[in-house]
Amino acid sequence: MKKLKWWEENFEGLLLSMMLAALTALVILQVIMRYFVNNPLTWSEELCRMLLVWSGFFSIGFCARKGTTICLDTVLNLMPLPIKRIILNATTLFMILLLLWLLKGAYQLTVETYHGGSLLPGLLISQYWLYVGPMVGIALGVIRFIQCLFRTHFYRNIEKKEG
Repeated sequence: MKKLKWWEENFEGLLLSMMLAALTALVILQVIMRYFVNNPLTWSEELCRMLLVWSGFFSIGFCARKGTTICLDTVLNLMPLPIKRIILNATTLFMILLLLWLLKGAYQLTVETYHGGSLLPGLLISQYWLYVGPMVGIALGVIRFIQCLFRTHFYRNIEKKEG
């Protein structure tokens, strides 16, 4: 149970760290191959692009889990606590609905790409894999925002922290 809790708390952070390390290593390798060996890699740019896209979408769940989403704290802190709670709940519910809408579109795009059968020319893999990451990242974002609502008891504990 302890290991499962650790994975639940650290999954996106670990995955994002691995993506950043791979992205950095690939860029350094590409620079070495291009300028020192004079034989550039044909696939590294596509893989870097894929990792960058994937990391952008996986960061949605990471930010929601850590509570570091974009927010106007100054305006929010000037509001009375009941209104503050209503705004926090409304924005979190809005994010869930927006991500569900995006998930529907990402799923449709992924299925269409899968059936299209086109390949990424440098990596020689299905273009479908480029769209799987965003779909999974958005789904994790939905889960993390729902967890956020229940973890904060719909922001009922906000009075205890500030009061």
